[in-house]
Amino acid sequence: MEPITEKQVLEKIRDINAVVREGNIYDKNTMDNLPFQKLVQFLAISLQSNAYLISEIGELLGYFASYEEVNSERTQAMMEARQLDPRYLQSLALIVNTVANIPITDDRTIFALERRDQYQEGNTTIIPIYEKRQKMGYLILARPHESFTDLDLILGEYVGTILAMEMIFIQRRRVREQEKHRQEVDLAISSLSYSELNALYVIFKDVHEPRVRITASKIAKEENITRSVIVNALRKMESAGVFSSRSLGMKGTHI
Repeated sequence: MEPITEKQVLEKIRDINAVVREGNIYDKNTMDNLPFQKLVQFLAISLQSNAYLISEIGELLGYFASYEEVNSERTQAMMEARQLDPRYLQSLALIVNTVANIPITDDRTIFALERRDQYQEGNTTIIPIYEKRQKMGYLILARPHESFTDLDLILGEYVGTILAMEMIFIQRRRVREQEKHRQEVDLAISSLSYSELNALYVIFKDVHEPRVRITASKIAKEENITRSVIVNALRKMESAGVFSSRSLGMKGTHI
């Protein structure tokens, strides 16, 4: 593999800047899965490496493998679940500055345990991502045979800086969306009559699972309330996004 040159680094930084100017740094179509896939893929291809962007709690925010074969079935399952092993995160917690070319024998390597004998020259580079003093996550790069050069690190850290700003943007947007949803729920609850509120209490007081099946007519008879009160209460909560329901006909309602 030919090492990256200073001229190529400059060209790639200009390419990244062009993406940022277009406001096209993250993929809106994959926001719920890998929101920063576009930039992570750009970096992985540019450096001919695997690239992983993870939040501080291990949520996978972007992933592209130039060397898919280094993953085992176990690590591939983690990629698909969008969550890294908590034990691996613990090994990263003390990293405050970029650590380059971590060998395969180090617990901080991103290479699967099952593949270490095959990739004894494998190198991992970990770039912690900060917004001010807050650690947002990690940008992890991996190569099975080659070391990362200083020029590779310059490009990697530049991308990491861009990602930090975008991660803050996404985080703030999620907070706003959660607050909006909370307000909608509060509004829906305040619109409930005493009878409707009581009906919801009766339905959910002993529910401990995320899914439940109810029969409104049975509850109405047992609690001496009308079926319409139960139906109205459920509709108001469903419209606020608290839960979703599906009619099962004579068998009741699945919530």
